[in-house]
This record gives sequence, C-alpha cells and structure tokens, in this order.
Amino acid sequence: TVLVYSLGKNFERFQASLGLQEGAGHLGNVDVKIVADGKTLYDKRGFTIGTKQEPLNLNVTGCQTLTLIVDF
Repeated sequence: TVLVYSLGKNFERFQASLGLQEGAGHLGNVDVKIVADGKTLYDKRGFTIGTKQEPLNLNVTGCQTLTLIVDF
C-alpha cells in the first residue's frame, strides 16, 4: 500500500504511532517506510504484532510530498 500526501511546504512535523491491530495475529508481518521528497525518514522491516509500538516525530519542514509505504 502506498499513500502520497501533498504537504506543500506547509508542515514541520509528521507524528504517528505505529503498530498492528490485535486481529493481525502472529502471521502479521509488514515493512514500513516513510519518505519525504525522495528522502527516507523511517524504514522498519519485519514489523510484527510483537513489535513494540513506536511513536514517530519526523521533521518534514520544507517538504512538498510525504509518502507512506506499507508492504504486507
């Protein structure tokens, strides 16, 4: 799944908490990547139900686009 957001240089921070919902079971395994204007800001492989939830606070100052990539 790829989501692209237009930021238009209007934002400073991207904040989120990453985690899998409980219904994912033990087979849930995803790769998560966050990219701003072609620069990787976050890259986590093998995210599972057992992975501790992580709060993110990423700098997107001056960025035109933010791309969220989740590979199941």
